[in-house]
Amino acid sequence: GVGGFGWTVTRNWIGYNNPFGGGDDGGGGIGANGSNGANGADADGNGGADSARDAALRSGHGGMLFALGMHGHLNSLQKPDLYTYLKSGHDPTTVGLLLGMACNHRGTADATVANTIIKMHIPNTYDLSLNQSIGTELEPVTQSAALASLGLLYMRTNNRQIAEFLISEMGRRPSHDRCEDRESYTLSAGLPP
Repeated sequence: GVGGFGWTVTRNWIGYNNPFGGGDDGGGGIGANGSNGANGADADGNGGADSARDAALRSGHGGMLFALGMHGHLNSLQKPDLYTYLKSGHDPTTVGLLLGMACNHRGTADATVANTIIKMHIPNTYDLSLNQSIGTELEPVTQSAALASLGLLYMRTNNRQIAEFLISEMGRRPSHDRCEDRESYTLSAGLPP
């Protein structure tokens, strides 16, 4: 999308400003050799989000993804970029991406965003045996962010099925022994659908 001063946020810009770990410059600056010390992108941002798949993510990038989504600038991310972010397993980045994509598409009821990004982080929308078979456990903060994201995505659409699902999630008992963040999950389910 185009920013307030006529600049465009592209996939390469998001990747260039990606604070992946590494480098002494904190991840956002340009190193002595003309490349970004964080992700190997050159000075004009080529290299994008996929050039540092194995590097550690920083929490600040999750916040940046959320902020870009709030301003409608995440349309330039492609499916491989989304997959890379979600595959990282870095909770702050996952939360930022979930909320950012939901804000970017708020009120649209976009089925692609709902089914391929958000619902895969809500245990009651898929078979729990799948979760056990691949050996992953979703963090409560990620589940809460996914519920809030679902509410934002369907905001003011009057979708009865989503509204009933979110209401049922408010009263559902935890599916695991870890229930320290149950209040945030219940509150997230109550955000406006």
